[in-house]
Amino acid sequence: MNVYFGKIAPKNKEQIDGHYYRAPKNWPGYNGLSEGDYVYMLCEGVTHLWKALPYDDEQGIRPFEVVLPTIGNCTAFLAHIKYFKLSMELAVKSHRQTKGMAFFKLDIDPSFTEEMLKNPSTYSDPNTFRKVIVRKDEASCVDGTYDLQFYFDSDELKYKRPLNSDDSYFADYRNNLKFIGGNRPKKDKVLSLIKDNANIDKEFDYESELDLLRVYDAFMVDYNAREDDVVEVTPETRFWCFNHTHAECSEEQRKEFIKWAKSNGSCKMQQEYEVEGQGGSKQVTPNWENIGAIKKDDIVFFRAGDNVFAYGRAVVPQKTSDNVVHKSYKEVIKNKSSGQENSTTSFNGLVIFDDAECFYEDFSEHTWAQRIDIEEWFGFTKKSFNVQSKDFYKDGNVYLTIRELKSSAASKIIEFFGGQLIMVNKEDAEMQMLLENKKNIILQGAPGTGKTYKTAELALSMIGELPIRGTDEDEMSFHKRIMEAYEAKIIKLNRDGSFANPDSQIGFVTFHQSMDYEDFVEGIKPTTNNGQVTYGIENGIFKSICKKAMPKFNDAVDNFEEVWEKLIAELDEKEKIAVPLLKGTSTFDIELNEYGDGLATRTYLDGKEDWERGHSRFFSKDQLYRVYQGLPGIPSGGHDNYRKAIIKELKKNYGLLEFKKGTQEGSSPKNYVLIIDEINRGNVSKIFGELISLLEADKRVGGDHPLTVTLPYSKEPFSVPSNLYIIGTMNTTDRSVGSIDYAVRRRFAFVTLEADENKVPMEGNARELFNAVKNFLNKTKYDMDIEDLMVGHSYFMDAANLQMKWQYEILPLLMEYHKDGIIKESPLKDDSGNEIADVKKRYAKFVEAWQKKESDTPNP
Repeated sequence: MNVYFGKIAPKNKEQIDGHYYRAPKNWPGYNGLSEGDYVYMLCEGVTHLWKALPYDDEQGIRPFEVVLPTIGNCTAFLAHIKYFKLSMELAVKSHRQTKGMAFFKLDIDPSFTEEMLKNPSTYSDPNTFRKVIVRKDEASCVDGTYDLQFYFDSDELKYKRPLNSDDSYFADYRNNLKFIGGNRPKKDKVLSLIKDNANIDKEFDYESELDLLRVYDAFMVDYNAREDDVVEVTPETRFWCFNHTHAECSEEQRKEFIKWAKSNGSCKMQQEYEVEGQGGSKQVTPNWENIGAIKKDDIVFFRAGDNVFAYGRAVVPQKTSDNVVHKSYKEVIKNKSSGQENSTTSFNGLVIFDDAECFYEDFSEHTWAQRIDIEEWFGFTKKSFNVQSKDFYKDGNVYLTIRELKSSAASKIIEFFGGQLIMVNKEDAEMQMLLENKKNIILQGAPGTGKTYKTAELALSMIGELPIRGTDEDEMSFHKRIMEAYEAKIIKLNRDGSFANPDSQIGFVTFHQSMDYEDFVEGIKPTTNNGQVTYGIENGIFKSICKKAMPKFNDAVDNFEEVWEKLIAELDEKEKIAVPLLKGTSTFDIELNEYGDGLATRTYLDGKEDWERGHSRFFSKDQLYRVYQGLPGIPSGGHDNYRKAIIKELKKNYGLLEFKKGTQEGSSPKNYVLIIDEINRGNVSKIFGELISLLEADKRVGGDHPLTVTLPYSKEPFSVPSNLYIIGTMNTTDRSVGSIDYAVRRRFAFVTLEADENKVPMEGNARELFNAVKNFLNKTKYDMDIEDLMVGHSYFMDAANLQMKWQYEILPLLMEYHKDGIIKESPLKDDSGNEIADVKKRYAKFVEAWQKKESDTPNP
């Protein structure tokens, strides 16, 4: 008996009503589902039991027979059934979005029969379900139970694993109790319940606030990981209250409106064309003043009467019709004022407004046509939020059908429904995506452009520890929290290269002219003991963090390195070894290559001392190791048969064991970040040495073409894991060092951080000084772009101490530019070459001399 759970999005509720799933027959998202298999189908928190019927090729759907309708009304229902193995997949994918996959096979206990599966009483029996129980101590725990039990060992919270559970559920367990109050409201609620002594020995079922899904999110992931109901917005996002019903509608009508909105993933406007009592068409278009401003990803709040019941993101309409009319909403409003009609009840189709991104009309329901489609609704619980206050709206008007909310009001509403509104920067998100793909990035820019702060922010994002900024939190307060979180995660190394703070995930190193491979990777270093000097191998930060980041596997089998050393030693003595071909019909000889670090099969000339390069074969250690792992050699092709023959010989006569990757510890390895400050001040090629090739994404462990090298001192195999990210910083105005060579440059992505006037405070004369400096550099620079040269905004942030900043930081930097030949003129002189009196002690004199004039060439 095969049993799955499947998911249908609320916007496709017609598939629930019609008992089918629409997807191609061979769609991978079916995950092996076939005729006769059972499915617990989930939609909007409701669980149905279906049985798969033969695929309907004509309609392109998988139809189902309904075995049991509505057997559960809670998202956590399935995860608590004790006959299903409790796993990370069941806990996570049963209640989160799953791109590209809709069906997931359940691991069923043999005692769970088909008769039990189809019996409604199974799902009403309390003994069918697991509980979550908090115990006082380990002695209070019960053995041999399906329930998940937590207990306290001094101040440490531990758990007792239940029967029929999988390693994946508990793999990333962490005691997050110490983080209560750290701006994760959903986690905090679960943690508080666990910590409350009043809940000792209390049983929590799947309908409680301490179900297995909430427990997973609270204890099996990082505390700072974003929660499901976090609503990320950018500074460009706007918030709209969209009134769906008129104030006089009955409670039953309101329920019908909500049901329609949930089923259709959409919301209608309050007014309806040509309907008596609602103002008719006279009330429709006057409410359209804002519809052109509603954009994709804006947040729309579903309002009925005086209350908001749900919210969701606006989307561009995807509906189609055989009858589509294109119009301009601005023209409709204009024409309406002159008495021209916009619609008739006889029209049955879509009206698309070319000047409104999300708003459209659908006349398939006749006169009630105005729509905004929603990606997914959040809310629609039994509670609602009253929004009948002018303080909530940007224009203070509470009566219009479509009104723009203040971000503070939107945040309150979303928090009321259990979510959290946070502000994100679109450029930061793009930078993070670039680093995830490239693995290595360099942030470059002039002094003061925020490289240090941006590096800290980006590093915390990559390890999942970036604090969330509230919509009302000021920038300085948020910056302070960022730097505190960053400092807490910086790695401190012991002399042997081990981590002095094991939970740290961010390495930091500054490159300089005297730094080399021995400092960065590994080298022989002297130590003294009782006056005696000894030498040993000491690991640098790069080797240490690579070893720490490398995924760990249980039950792995791999003795290739040991056997390789044995083979090399034997070839040193014998010179050649005969290896049978795979078919066993003949043999070929292998010997060491000319460097002694790989194998060769040479074709010799008649004299038997010289050999032909074009007719000889060479096998590197890396190529053979790939074949040993079951991967193709590089380059692949005919040589792989020789490589496989060598591996076969090593297994037969040299003790090479069958390779086994093993089971990875944890559901996914932690990310690590190495920050290289002033990366261009060191000789990067010399510092990385032969490891430079390993930085590429496809050459890392888990990449398409993973490489392993042998380190020169320790002789250990070394590779770079895919979960290590490198962030370099580079001062673009520093002419005292050479530029990065092309071999290094092509392995990094480069992002230029520019001075941002918008970050400079409006108070005082900070912006005037900023623009005067920019104008001065524009008019005196040689060949550099202004983005690489302009003094960063951080120099102008302290408006109260601007004179001190000018005298001791900004002016000396500009004078250094002139000394280094980056700019033509001294900052001590004006545009005509005359000395500026008292300019060192009075920045106002510089502003007066270099403020931009109408005759000046515009800044690039």
